[in-house]
Amino acid sequence: NILAGHIMIKLFGDFAYMMTDALGLAGAALSVFPLAIMAVLYGVEIMVVLVQSYIFIMITSLYIRDALHPH
Repeated sequence: NILAGHIMIKLFGDFAYMMTDALGLAGAALSVFPLAIMAVLYGVEIMVVLVQSYIFIMITSLYIRDALHPH
């Protein structure tokens, strides 16, 4: 999950750069769209990190509880 998000952000960043390089001023104006998608992807990345952190904290605490208080 983490690698895929980073790859998508890099692809859209490269796409914005290539648009600016190939089309000049018009490409610079159009590169706003890939940059906006990058901003959305950063938000998704933050949500994924928060959910994964929560899950791993819960799993770890359950394992520690079971190790300290066996059934």
